[in-house]
Amino acid sequence: MKRGDRNYVMSRSELVEFNKCPHRWKAGYKEGDEEETKSLEWGGLVDCIALDKGRFAEKYVICPETYPGPESTKKDATLIDNPWNWNANYCKEWRDSQGEKNVVKPELYEGAKSAIATLFRDSIIEEVLTSSDTQVMITAEWADKETSLIIPLRTLIDFVPHAKDYIQMLGDLKTCRTA
Repeated sequence: MKRGDRNYVMSRSELVEFNKCPHRWKAGYKEGDEEETKSLEWGGLVDCIALDKGRFAEKYVICPETYPGPESTKKDATLIDNPWNWNANYCKEWRDSQGEKNVVKPELYEGAKSAIATLFRDSIIEEVLTSSDTQVMITAEWADKETSLIIPLRTLIDFVPHAKDYIQMLGDLKTCRTA
């Protein structure tokens, strides 16, 4: 469905953007139109590795650390591996060949894996995460009594623990600089 159609299902972030300026939202603006911040990139990467099990390779690709450079000398014709650089044509062409996948540097990927390992070192967090369904899509409709409008709703819950007596919650994983 197109934006503005009564059957169009809006996400939470779209509702927030709509609330800021309905005209701009209806015209096609979406949150991702602005350059993603490092925080959003980091949060999305951690979320995918920790919760979207098995889909990392569909969504992300890790860029190489080096790329083949020009010959060091014509005499020995040895190729020099240069540090990866987004200004180099080789690196730009490689990035373009990855399609819609998010490209991350190896050090960012390793940092995200380290952050997730820290989560799993906490026994309570580890148990909640390993005993949960992750990335659970919930859809519903809300009937507005005053206007008789039926509003379709959709949300993604990061983790829904399996039934246990002491765990009665839903979870949303967030990243932050400090606790």
